[in-house]
Amino acid sequence: EPGYCNRIITYSEMGEHEKAEEMFYLAQQLKSKCPLCYYNIGNSLFARKLYDRAIWCWQQTRELDAEHPQIEYRIAQAYWAKNDTVRAREYFLQELRRNPGDVEVLLDTGILLLERNELDSALEKFHRILELEPEHAPAHHYLGEIHLYRGKFSQALESFHQALKLNPNIQGSHYRLGECYWKLGQMANAREHLLEEWNRSPNQPDILLDLGCLLDRIGQRQEAMKCFERVLDLEPDDERAYQNLSLCYYQSGLLEQGIDLSLSVLDFNEDNVAALQNLAF
Repeated sequence: EPGYCNRIITYSEMGEHEKAEEMFYLAQQLKSKCPLCYYNIGNSLFARKLYDRAIWCWQQTRELDAEHPQIEYRIAQAYWAKNDTVRAREYFLQELRRNPGDVEVLLDTGILLLERNELDSALEKFHRILELEPEHAPAHHYLGEIHLYRGKFSQALESFHQALKLNPNIQGSHYRLGECYWKLGQMANAREHLLEEWNRSPNQPDILLDLGCLLDRIGQRQEAMKCFERVLDLEPDDERAYQNLSLCYYQSGLLEQGIDLSLSVLDFNEDNVAALQNLAF
């Protein structure tokens, strides 16, 4: 049975998920209550975005082995992926009650709390990480995001610069520095950091969308358009990228190209108000 059990995770990591399931059912014939089998197949299901099935499997692991490492954490991640932030928060906090010094869990919990606008609780998690690991670059970055949201620009600048000092390759910090400097009216500094973020070829659609919008605001329209085009390479059905790119085309005088993109948005969603506004424009 352990031979089949361990092959579940091996096939999952190779992307051969049908073989992973085959190993799971073969293992079940020999030992039907193996917590590690359920855990491993849960990872495979999570990778395929079958979140409800993954949660069920990890709950089986939890029932069979209440002390299984990070099991509450994995369930929390699945609920988070389902956009059920209430249950995700519940399981993250359960995991932290079991392992209060787990930096990985503290970071994800802090990010979730930040998404839920629970800023004081998120701030506490990032400070806790820095107590444990003072040179943890992502914690400095997310502290900067909280300071930026609260309008504390000097503290935000300090946090983002510290994140980049500790990890020059961290994604998002140059963008946030650009945003800070833009809000402070320091356009040369804003342009420098926004272009630096673009040159790093970010691959997260949300970062690219925000970056493109801000580049457009400071007059870097060609780079903004490249951001939106990159989003569409990553997510071909992203309505927001079509909308922003179409507006860039309109403002550049490329009306026919803009109209084509706006019509593409309406193919996805005929009631998209932003696309209708762009066409009217």
